[in-house]
Amino acid sequence: MAYGDILSGILDVQLVDATGAWSIHSEKVADGIVAIIWSDGSNHGWCRTYPIAADGTVGLLIEELEFDPTFYFARQHNIVEVAERIWLVMYRGPLTKLKAVTISIGADGTGIAVKDSLTTALACPTACEYAAKKGTTNTCYVAVWYDGDQDGQMATFTCDSDGDNITLADNWEFEPVKAYLPQVEYISGDIFAISYNDSLGVGQISTVAVADDGTITELLINTQEVDAVNNSLNINMAKIGNGDLVFLAYSSTPGGAGLMATLTIDNLGVISAPIDTGTYDVFDGSGDKAIKLGTSSDVSYVMIYYFNTDDGADVIRTFSVAADGTISAEIDSLVIQDVTADAASWAAEVRVNLWVFPYSANSDTYFNTAKVDTVQEVAGGQGASMADTLVKAALI
Repeated sequence: MAYGDILSGILDVQLVDATGAWSIHSEKVADGIVAIIWSDGSNHGWCRTYPIAADGTVGLLIEELEFDPTFYFARQHNIVEVAERIWLVMYRGPLTKLKAVTISIGADGTGIAVKDSLTTALACPTACEYAAKKGTTNTCYVAVWYDGDQDGQMATFTCDSDGDNITLADNWEFEPVKAYLPQVEYISGDIFAISYNDSLGVGQISTVAVADDGTITELLINTQEVDAVNNSLNINMAKIGNGDLVFLAYSSTPGGAGLMATLTIDNLGVISAPIDTGTYDVFDGSGDKAIKLGTSSDVSYVMIYYFNTDDGADVIRTFSVAADGTISAEIDSLVIQDVTADAASWAAEVRVNLWVFPYSANSDTYFNTAKVDTVQEVAGGQGASMADTLVKAALI
């Protein structure tokens, strides 16, 4: 058994909603308790909790909450953890304006509740599926999306640690021409990185600085082309390792090959040229997301969860990345489902090495369970104990 190994096949399959599915998230509530947050066929926002046994068996539904019952308004959202068992959900709300709500859940999966809600005046006619939290203790959150003209938009929020008092702190049009499928990742200090596809179809990463109170203090500090050979779509970023390394997963074109790369972004926002590149799927890397599995002895481990429309399957593949940014050959892989490749979605580790993989199949909402060997990281050391690993993932 080694880091990145797939330790099981599919252990259990759970149908969540047969009315449709958008933006399916899984979030760890406590050991063995998962929350599934999604939009149904009418684009209402829902949250359900389930118990997950140590062998991966999914138990009966614990509780559910329709957190936004407004037709067509809770579609294409993203979620950031505010504090233990409290999440900030940002999405296209009433009259296609950007909306944010906070949701709390008890440790046993009961007591799902909306803590606070804010509908902004910012136009959000498309998807708002990517957001990032500043560090682990600050209360500043960054959301990115593209508007009706595909211009890149960015907004920052703050809220109390208990989820109350959501405030729109700042906003900015970071790309006035085109920023298709933007995504955001927290780097370090005040630095966030935004990836997007520009007006020429070229993948770019830009850095910005955001203060703890949400004020955007530096605009477009640095910009770096992701791939000089291939167009780059859906560029998903994962900050890895003990320094400045960032792992990228992206597709070359819609329905094109799944590619990956590494580069560095320092605490001043300076971006390096790509260090290493590779291909994780020669046929199709649609909807990819890069998931950090942890770092041990300066070697980082990542998992890519994506859907392959060529094979009609949702797949996970694992890799290691050396301290110098060199990407290994594939460690292991597993087909999560092969009914139809509608969309893989945001995965979560709910017990040590036990993962939940949400997806839509035939437009219905499901999740499967499987085991992946994950580096268990704690403060003061890498891979030192069996502590929980927090995972960040994103997807269109």
